[in-house]
Amino acid sequence: MTDTELIVLVVFVGMGVYISYLRAELYKAKAVAAMMAMLIHDVATKDVEIERTEDGIRVYKYGADREASSNKC
Repeated sequence: MTDTELIVLVVFVGMGVYISYLRAELYKAKAVAAMMAMLIHDVATKDVEIERTEDGIRVYKYGADREASSNKC
């Protein structure tokens, strides 16, 4: 195997790994977009409430007891 063939092989393997990485990132982005669309729909239909906290946001069912729904298991 010559040096040129080795370089071409390394480039193709690198491109394959990079394409796999990009596909995984695209899958994550689609999942986040779907979750955001569901959240926007729930907020628009007043099924949930959003509260800003120090460490981000919290989503509560509309009219639910906030103490009970904020407990973590």
